[in-house]
Parts: sequence; C-alpha cells; structure tokens
Amino acid sequence: MDSALNLRDIEKITEQGLASVQFASEELYHRVEDLRTRFLSLDKAFSMSRSEKVKTLLVINTIDGFKAIETKVLSLNAKGIIISGNIFIPMHAIYNVIIE
Repeated sequence: MDSALNLRDIEKITEQGLASVQFASEELYHRVEDLRTRFLSLDKAFSMSRSEKVKTLLVINTIDGFKAIETKVLSLNAKGIIISGNIFIPMHAIYNVIIE
C-alpha cells in the first residue's frame, strides 16, 4: 500500500462496534516484506498481550473505510487474529499494528 493514513483522522470503535462491521475482502499488502512485517508485529502484540500495561492499537480495513480499535491480541494464525471479546479479524483486513 503506497499511501499513508493519519491515525488522528481514523474513527475509533469499541469491540461491540467491531462486531457489527464488515471487513473489506481485498488484501491490503502485496509485497512479501509488508506481509511479513504485519505478521511479526501481530506476533509481538500477541506475546506482549499478557501484560496489563501493554495496549495494542489495530487499524483495520472495513467496507466503510479504516477503523481503529484498542484491544489485546488473544490468538494468532495465518488466517487472522482473535481479539478481546472473541472477535475474529481476518489477516487481510489488518492495516497497521501499534503497540503502546
């Protein structure tokens, strides 16, 4: 993906709000390096999610545009992740991972 997003302009949603959104169907990244970076960032977020002090901000692509959610990554595999509230997010819809 060639364009950058301003994170301050992205709508933040809750886990309840995320349950009602539909994820975009197209893959955001096409370069192997970008796919690997996304997976490694999610793996780090998963590993650090056991700490109470660590928060993860996920930027996801929905059919209504990009949305941000602050959550914990509970599970990770090649198809996607499971976050708090047992909500599944497909891997292709994850744009960015910010560990705070």
